[in-house]
Amino acid sequence: MRLAFFLGLCLLQVACLAASVPQPTDQTYMVSGRVIDHNRQGVADIGLDLGKHGMTTTNADGYWQASQLQGTVTVTPAHDVYVFYPSQRSIDGPSLNLDFFAGDSPEPATLNILAITDTHLQAGADDQDPPSGGIGPLNNYYATPANLRHMLDIVNDTADGHLLVHLGDICEPPDDWDYFLHIWNQVQIPTEIAIGNHDFDGSTYEELSAILSYDGRPELGGSVFNKSFAIGEEPLKARVIIIDTNYDQHNQHTNPVVGRYSDAGLQWIAHELEMATEPVILFFSHHAPHHYNHPAPSPLFNTASAMAFKGIVETAMETRPELRMHYFHGHWHGAGLEVLHTLGPGIPAYRVPATVHTERGYLARIRVDVLGEVDIAIVELEYPYGQR
Repeated sequence: MRLAFFLGLCLLQVACLAASVPQPTDQTYMVSGRVIDHNRQGVADIGLDLGKHGMTTTNADGYWQASQLQGTVTVTPAHDVYVFYPSQRSIDGPSLNLDFFAGDSPEPATLNILAITDTHLQAGADDQDPPSGGIGPLNNYYATPANLRHMLDIVNDTADGHLLVHLGDICEPPDDWDYFLHIWNQVQIPTEIAIGNHDFDGSTYEELSAILSYDGRPELGGSVFNKSFAIGEEPLKARVIIIDTNYDQHNQHTNPVVGRYSDAGLQWIAHELEMATEPVILFFSHHAPHHYNHPAPSPLFNTASAMAFKGIVETAMETRPELRMHYFHGHWHGAGLEVLHTLGPGIPAYRVPATVHTERGYLARIRVDVLGEVDIAIVELEYPYGQR
C-alpha cells in the first residue's frame, strides 16, 4: 500500500512538472511580399534570410513567400548591389504585404504631410477667458487662435513638408474666417481644405466657395471642394484625393452629422481611381465612411454611401493589387489617433484628434514611405502662444 501511494505521488509530481513546461506549438503561418526598385518594378533573385526557417528567393516579378513559419521571424534581404529599405522586418503572424524597396540608400525619399482638424474657430475667441462655451465637454474655443499660431510656426519650420491639409470644421458661428485666412495664407507649403459640416452652419455652399476663393475652381463630382492631384517624385508619388462629404439624401449640400458622398462624387472617385497611375492613394475628407457603424451617439456616415465607396475601392484593388490606400479624416472629437479597419485591411482610416478637444490642440505629422506605408506622429500645440 505504501509503495503504491509513493508511486502515485511520483507520477502526480511528474505530471505537474510536465504541465508547467511550455509545450511547443504546432501553429504555423505564411507570409508573402515583394521587392521593388525605384521604377516600382519587381526585382528578381533577391535572397531573403528567414533565420532558422532558411532562405527564400524572389521570383521573376519580385514576389516571394514563405510558409510553415513559427513564432517571431526576422526577414532580411541581401544583395551585392542593392541597399534595402527597411533593412529587415520582423513578423509573428500571417502577412501578405511584407515588402522591401531595393535602392541605393538606406533612407529613401518620404512624403511628409501635416494635418489639422476641427479647430471650430470663433470670432473674438482670443479675447475670451476660459471657458467660452462651445462644442463638446471641454469648451476650448478660447485656445484655438493660439493653437493656429503655433501650427503656423511648426509648419513653416518643417523644411521637408509637402502639404498641409485642414480636415474641416474650421469655424464655428459666429464665424471668424478673416482670422483663419490671416493665419492660413501665411503657410509656406501647399495647403488644401476638406470642408466640414459645421463650416456650413453659417454659410451656404456658394458663400463658402467665395470665402475660400474656390468660386473659380471647377466643380468635380458636383463640388468645388473635390480635388485630385499628384504629389511627390519618383520613386515615391502619391495621388491625393480631397472629398466633400457634406450631402443629404437628395445630393444637396447641408451640415450633416452623418456624412455622405453625393452620387456624382462617387462617380468622380471611381474615375479618379481608374485613371490614377500612382502607387499610393491618400484620401482626405471631414467624415469617413469607416464610421458608418460608429456606436455613439449614432453612426457618423451613411451606410449605403460607405458601402458604395467600399465597392469602388475593392474594384480598384482588384485591378491594381499593388495599390496602397489610406484615408485621413476628422469630425469625431475623440482623444488620440484612432485607426479604423471597418472597410477592410486594404484601406485603413486614421482619425486625427480634434484641435478643439483639449486646450493644447493637435497637429498630425503623416510620413508616407517609399513602400506606401504610413507613420503618424501627433504633435501637441501650445496655449498660450504668440501675440494675440
